[in-house]
Amino acid sequence: MLSKSIATTIILFNILLMTPNASIANENSDYLNGVVGTCREECEGERGADLLNCWADYSPEKCKGLIYDVNKTAWKRCVYSCGTANIYSKTFGDCSD
Repeated sequence: MLSKSIATTIILFNILLMTPNASIANENSDYLNGVVGTCREECEGERGADLLNCWADYSPEKCKGLIYDVNKTAWKRCVYSCGTANIYSKTFGDCSD
């Protein structure tokens, strides 16, 4: 039989493992909002295909082609996923712009 303190420790450890990390969600949301803000600022005045091309220019590398999707859901998910990418990925890898 496990002692009470060991059982309590195991229960707390399992709760921590199953609890979503709110800071990761916030970091991803902040990154998405930052990219959208940059695109809005830099692409102001553009229209039609020029607007889409401009947004693609300021999108992470792996998300550039997704900006042409009609509802932009895939693009948003892609950019959101780059929020917690490491520095190498954001500078030289798939999440670089």
